[in-house]
Amino acid sequence: MNSIVKHLFGNIFLERKVSTARLIFFAEDCVDRLVKKNSNHQLDELIFDIQVPLQKLKLRTGKSFYINYSTEDEVSLSKNQLILLFKKTMTDNEPIIAEATRNSVPSIYKKFYPHGVSEYQKAIKSEIPNLIDRIFDVATVYGSVLGADLLMNLQSFKLFLDNNKLTIQQSNVVFTRKKARIDLERALLSLMHTIAIQNLGEVELCSNYFDFNLLFQKSREKKDKVELSEILFKKMLSEINYSNKKRYKKK
Repeated sequence: MNSIVKHLFGNIFLERKVSTARLIFFAEDCVDRLVKKNSNHQLDELIFDIQVPLQKLKLRTGKSFYINYSTEDEVSLSKNQLILLFKKTMTDNEPIIAEATRNSVPSIYKKFYPHGVSEYQKAIKSEIPNLIDRIFDVATVYGSVLGADLLMNLQSFKLFLDNNKLTIQQSNVVFTRKKARIDLERALLSLMHTIAIQNLGEVELCSNYFDFNLLFQKSREKKDKVELSEILFKKMLSEINYSNKKRYKKK
Protein backbone atom coordinates (compact mmCIF):
# COMPACT_ATOMS: atom_id res chain seq x y z
CA MET A 1 0.00 0.00 0.00
CA ASN A 2 2.76 2.45 0.92
CA SER A 3 4.42 1.80 -2.43
CA ILE A 4 1.22 2.60 -4.32
CA VAL A 5 0.68 5.79 -2.34
CA LYS A 6 4.26 6.88 -3.00
CA HIS A 7 3.88 6.22 -6.71
CA LEU A 8 0.61 8.13 -6.88
CA PHE A 9 1.39 11.13 -4.72
CA GLY A 10 5.17 11.25 -4.50
CA ASN A 11 7.56 13.70 -6.13
CA ILE A 12 9.73 12.01 -8.78
CA PHE A 13 11.82 15.19 -9.04
CA LEU A 14 13.31 14.56 -5.58
CA GLU A 15 15.44 11.80 -7.11
CA ARG A 16 19.08 12.69 -6.46
CA LYS A 17 20.08 12.47 -10.11
CA VAL A 18 17.50 15.05 -11.19
CA SER A 19 19.72 18.11 -11.30
CA THR A 20 18.29 21.61 -11.67
CA ALA A 21 19.58 21.74 -15.25
CA ARG A 22 17.77 18.49 -16.10
CA LEU A 23 14.61 19.75 -14.41
CA ILE A 24 14.72 22.88 -16.58
CA PHE A 25 15.28 20.85 -19.77
CA PHE A 26 12.37 18.60 -18.84
CA ALA A 27 10.07 21.57 -18.16
CA GLU A 28 11.06 23.31 -21.40
CA ASP A 29 10.32 20.12 -23.32
CA CYS A 30 6.91 19.86 -21.60
CA VAL A 31 6.10 23.41 -22.69
CA ASP A 32 7.16 22.66 -26.28
CA ARG A 33 4.95 19.57 -26.35
CA LEU A 34 1.99 21.50 -24.94
CA VAL A 35 2.46 24.30 -27.47
CA LYS A 36 2.44 21.82 -30.37
CA LYS A 37 -0.86 20.34 -29.11
CA ASN A 38 -2.40 23.76 -28.41
CA SER A 39 -4.01 24.42 -31.80
CA ASN A 40 -7.23 25.77 -30.26
CA HIS A 41 -5.64 27.50 -27.24
CA GLN A 42 -7.18 24.86 -24.99
CA LEU A 43 -3.87 24.39 -23.19
CA ASP A 44 -3.05 28.08 -22.63
CA GLU A 45 -3.56 27.90 -18.88
CA LEU A 46 -1.42 24.79 -18.47
CA ILE A 47 1.37 26.38 -20.52
CA PHE A 48 1.20 29.57 -18.46
CA ASP A 49 1.33 27.64 -15.17
CA ILE A 50 4.61 25.99 -16.22
CA GLN A 51 6.24 28.97 -17.93
CA VAL A 52 6.10 31.27 -14.92
CA PRO A 53 7.98 29.07 -12.40
CA LEU A 54 10.25 27.87 -15.21
CA GLN A 55 11.40 31.39 -16.03
CA LYS A 56 11.85 32.21 -12.35
CA LEU A 57 14.14 29.22 -11.87
CA LYS A 58 16.08 30.02 -15.05
CA LEU A 59 16.67 33.56 -13.82
CA ARG A 60 17.93 32.29 -10.48
CA THR A 61 20.37 29.86 -12.09
CA GLY A 62 21.81 32.37 -14.54
CA LYS A 63 24.02 35.41 -14.27
CA SER A 64 21.33 38.04 -14.72
CA PHE A 65 21.21 41.51 -13.25
CA TYR A 66 17.77 42.75 -12.33
CA ILE A 67 18.41 46.47 -11.59
CA ASN A 68 21.62 48.32 -12.40
CA TYR A 69 22.94 49.88 -9.18
CA SER A 70 26.08 51.90 -8.72
CA THR A 71 26.84 50.31 -5.35
CA GLU A 72 29.43 47.54 -5.29
CA ASP A 73 28.36 46.15 -1.93
CA GLU A 74 24.83 45.56 -0.66
CA VAL A 75 21.80 46.35 -2.80
CA SER A 76 19.32 48.54 -0.94
CA LEU A 77 16.21 50.38 -2.07
CA SER A 78 13.45 51.87 0.05
CA LYS A 79 9.82 50.94 -0.55
CA ASN A 80 8.99 54.44 -1.72
CA GLN A 81 11.91 54.44 -4.14
CA LEU A 82 10.82 51.08 -5.52
CA ILE A 83 7.23 52.30 -6.00
CA LEU A 84 8.33 55.47 -7.78
CA LEU A 85 10.70 53.51 -10.00
CA PHE A 86 8.01 50.96 -10.85
CA LYS A 87 5.46 53.66 -11.75
CA LYS A 88 8.01 55.49 -13.89
CA THR A 89 9.01 52.26 -15.65
CA MET A 90 5.41 51.37 -16.52
CA THR A 91 4.72 54.92 -17.71
CA ASP A 92 7.89 55.39 -19.75
CA ASN A 93 7.65 51.98 -21.41
CA GLU A 94 3.95 52.14 -22.27
CA PRO A 95 4.59 53.42 -25.85
CA ILE A 96 7.26 50.77 -26.37
CA ILE A 97 4.99 47.96 -25.16
CA ALA A 98 2.11 49.32 -27.25
CA GLU A 99 4.26 49.26 -30.39
CA ALA A 100 5.72 45.82 -29.65
CA THR A 101 2.28 44.26 -29.14
CA ARG A 102 0.13 46.21 -31.62
CA ASN A 103 -0.24 43.29 -34.06
CA SER A 104 -1.16 40.70 -31.43
CA VAL A 105 -4.60 39.08 -31.37
CA PRO A 106 -6.02 38.95 -28.77
CA SER A 107 -4.30 42.10 -27.58
CA ILE A 108 -1.26 41.40 -25.42
CA TYR A 109 -1.18 45.11 -24.61
CA LYS A 110 -4.37 44.72 -22.58
CA LYS A 111 -2.66 42.15 -20.39
CA PHE A 112 -0.02 44.74 -19.48
CA TYR A 113 -2.44 47.66 -19.22
CA PRO A 114 -5.96 46.27 -18.62
CA HIS A 115 -7.06 49.60 -17.15
CA GLY A 116 -4.68 51.89 -18.99
CA VAL A 117 -1.40 53.40 -17.86
CA SER A 118 -3.23 55.49 -15.27
CA GLU A 119 -3.75 52.33 -13.18
CA TYR A 120 -0.03 52.35 -12.43
CA GLN A 121 0.28 56.12 -12.11
CA LYS A 122 -2.53 56.32 -9.52
CA ALA A 123 -1.81 53.10 -7.67
CA ILE A 124 -1.48 53.34 -3.90
CA LYS A 125 1.22 51.56 -1.91
CA SER A 126 -0.92 48.54 -0.97
CA GLU A 127 -1.74 47.86 -4.64
CA ILE A 128 1.85 47.85 -5.89
CA PRO A 129 2.80 44.24 -4.96
CA ASN A 130 -0.15 42.83 -6.94
CA LEU A 131 0.71 45.01 -9.93
CA ILE A 132 4.34 43.90 -9.77
CA ASP A 133 3.23 40.24 -9.65
CA ARG A 134 0.98 40.77 -12.69
CA ILE A 135 3.72 42.43 -14.73
CA PHE A 136 6.22 39.71 -13.88
CA ASP A 137 3.85 36.93 -14.94
CA VAL A 138 2.69 38.63 -18.14
CA ALA A 139 6.21 39.71 -19.14
CA THR A 140 7.49 36.18 -18.52
CA VAL A 141 4.91 34.65 -20.85
CA TYR A 142 5.14 37.29 -23.60
CA GLY A 143 8.81 38.14 -23.26
CA SER A 144 9.53 37.13 -26.86
CA VAL A 145 7.77 40.24 -28.18
CA LEU A 146 9.42 42.60 -25.69
CA GLY A 147 13.11 41.97 -26.19
CA ALA A 148 15.61 40.85 -23.56
CA ASP A 149 16.35 44.27 -22.02
CA LEU A 150 12.73 45.31 -21.53
CA LEU A 151 11.82 41.84 -20.29
CA MET A 152 14.49 41.92 -17.60
CA ASN A 153 13.54 45.47 -16.68
CA LEU A 154 9.91 44.50 -16.07
CA GLN A 155 10.84 41.33 -14.19
CA SER A 156 13.34 43.11 -11.99
CA PHE A 157 10.80 44.48 -9.53
CA LYS A 158 9.42 41.08 -8.59
CA LEU A 159 12.94 39.72 -8.21
CA PHE A 160 13.85 42.64 -5.98
CA LEU A 161 10.85 42.04 -3.71
CA ASP A 162 11.64 38.34 -3.50
CA ASN A 163 15.33 38.92 -2.84
CA ASN A 164 15.58 42.25 -1.06
CA LYS A 165 18.85 41.39 0.71
CA LEU A 166 20.86 40.30 -2.31
CA THR A 167 24.55 41.05 -2.63
CA ILE A 168 26.58 41.39 -5.79
CA GLN A 169 29.71 39.26 -6.02
CA GLN A 170 31.96 39.12 -9.06
CA SER A 171 29.35 40.86 -11.21
CA ASN A 172 26.72 38.17 -10.54
CA VAL A 173 23.54 38.51 -8.55
CA VAL A 174 23.28 35.83 -5.87
CA PHE A 175 19.84 34.20 -5.85
CA THR A 176 18.24 31.62 -3.59
CA ARG A 177 17.19 28.74 -5.84
CA LYS A 178 15.45 26.38 -3.43
CA LYS A 179 11.98 27.97 -3.51
CA ALA A 180 12.15 28.53 -7.28
CA ARG A 181 12.93 24.86 -7.86
CA ILE A 182 10.16 23.70 -5.53
CA ASP A 183 7.66 25.92 -7.35
CA LEU A 184 8.60 24.38 -10.70
CA GLU A 185 8.49 20.83 -9.31
CA ARG A 186 4.98 21.44 -7.96
CA ALA A 187 3.84 22.96 -11.23
CA LEU A 188 5.11 19.93 -13.16
CA LEU A 189 3.46 17.50 -10.75
CA SER A 190 0.22 19.42 -11.10
CA LEU A 191 0.57 19.23 -14.89
CA MET A 192 1.08 15.46 -14.79
CA HIS A 193 -2.03 14.91 -12.68
CA THR A 194 -4.08 17.34 -14.78
CA ILE A 195 -3.14 15.56 -18.02
CA ALA A 196 -3.97 12.23 -16.37
CA ILE A 197 -7.41 13.43 -15.25
CA GLN A 198 -8.21 14.95 -18.63
CA ASN A 199 -7.30 11.68 -20.40
CA LEU A 200 -8.45 8.96 -18.00
CA GLY A 201 -7.23 5.54 -19.06
CA GLU A 202 -5.28 6.88 -22.06
CA VAL A 203 -1.86 5.91 -20.77
CA GLU A 204 0.11 6.25 -24.02
CA LEU A 205 -1.60 9.52 -24.88
CA CYS A 206 -0.68 11.01 -21.51
CA SER A 207 2.90 9.74 -21.77
CA ASN A 208 3.33 11.67 -25.02
CA TYR A 209 3.34 14.89 -23.01
CA PHE A 210 6.51 13.98 -21.11
CA ASP A 211 10.03 12.84 -22.02
CA PHE A 212 11.51 11.21 -18.93
CA ASN A 213 14.78 10.64 -20.81
CA LEU A 214 15.60 14.27 -19.98
CA LEU A 215 15.46 13.67 -16.24
CA PHE A 216 17.84 10.76 -15.73
CA GLN A 217 21.11 9.51 -17.13
CA LYS A 218 20.87 5.96 -18.38
CA SER A 219 22.89 3.34 -16.57
CA ARG A 220 23.98 -0.03 -17.99
CA GLU A 221 24.55 -1.49 -14.53
CA LYS A 222 21.27 -0.51 -12.87
CA LYS A 223 17.67 -0.42 -13.99
CA ASP A 224 17.02 2.45 -16.34
CA LYS A 225 15.65 5.34 -14.32
CA VAL A 226 13.79 6.60 -17.36
CA GLU A 227 11.83 3.38 -17.68
CA LEU A 228 11.17 3.44 -13.93
CA SER A 229 9.68 6.94 -14.13
CA GLU A 230 7.53 5.93 -17.07
CA ILE A 231 6.32 2.89 -15.11
CA LEU A 232 5.47 5.04 -12.09
CA PHE A 233 3.67 7.55 -14.26
CA LYS A 234 1.65 4.84 -15.99
CA LYS A 235 0.83 3.32 -12.59
CA MET A 236 -0.45 6.69 -11.48
CA LEU A 237 -2.69 6.89 -14.56
CA SER A 238 -3.96 3.36 -14.07
CA GLU A 239 -4.73 3.92 -10.39
CA ILE A 240 -6.60 7.15 -11.12
CA ASN A 241 -8.60 5.43 -13.84
CA TYR A 242 -9.35 2.44 -11.57
CA SER A 243 -10.42 4.70 -8.68
CA ASN A 244 -12.76 6.66 -10.91
CA LYS A 245 -14.35 3.49 -12.33
CA LYS A 246 -15.03 2.21 -8.79
CA ARG A 247 -16.53 5.54 -7.82
CA TYR A 248 -18.81 5.61 -10.83
CA LYS A 249 -19.95 2.00 -10.20
CA LYS A 250 -20.94 2.92 -6.67
CA LYS A 251 -23.13 5.68 -8.03
